[in-house]
Amino acid sequence: MKRIIFVLVLALLGFYVAWPAFSAFRLKQGLDARDSALVASKIDLDRLRQSLRPVAEREAEKIVDEAIAKSGAFGASLGAQLKTQFMGKIVDHALTSLVTPEIVIRIHAEHGNVKDAVVRAVKEQSAKLTGVPGPAGIGGLRGILRGALRGGPPPATRPGGEAAGAKPSASPVRTIATEEQKPAPKPVTSPVRTISTDQQPAAEEKPAEPRRKLGIANVKSAGLDGPLGVYVGVAKDENASEPDVTVHMGFTGDDWKLVGLVPKQR
Repeated sequence: MKRIIFVLVLALLGFYVAWPAFSAFRLKQGLDARDSALVASKIDLDRLRQSLRPVAEREAEKIVDEAIAKSGAFGASLGAQLKTQFMGKIVDHALTSLVTPEIVIRIHAEHGNVKDAVVRAVKEQSAKLTGVPGPAGIGGLRGILRGALRGGPPPATRPGGEAAGAKPSASPVRTIATEEQKPAPKPVTSPVRTISTDQQPAAEEKPAEPRRKLGIANVKSAGLDGPLGVYVGVAKDENASEPDVTVHMGFTGDDWKLVGLVPKQR
């Protein structure tokens, strides 16, 4: 009986501890080697996008709320309907573009923060939705909201600020002499000193910031996440009381994979 219990304990430890840890190790190897095929095999992309959706929705809600608030009283009357319409598009496009093996590898290589990456993706997609890059995208979103409420799109403008279809204003034309009428300028010669490439000082390269190694002290929480899932809360600072991100691993298909990343709410 004791032997059977011992075997069961070993089996449970192997399934819920050793196997997920090995899968996480293989994922880390793929990220370090920039092996997109290996990374893709160790991540459930759909479930990972769903785990990041609350963070993306909070950021998208801020952007849309600001646009509705600045669009006037008529914007507030249909605010809920427009919020649902635009938030869904922004969030879906942001998560689709962000959660790919290639982008995950890049975030890892740049020592990026998961929450910051989601916020940046949402802002970029809101700008693409309006066609206006940068912070002006919020203003463009206000224009789309106004157009939707008035029954049509906002008037298009040229890069110079004139409305589309407007006739260009006339301006006086000044005749300039052609090159044949002007005397050709005499070339100015100056002594040229040849510098050997060996004598040029080499550009100083800044050493890459070393990645901080995580140990047992960085683990702030761990446990089962349902019958086929485990989670580990990790903090960069060993003295932190709460994890910066909670990593969820799930047994899907025939292997343990990364299925969720839940950043700390601030």
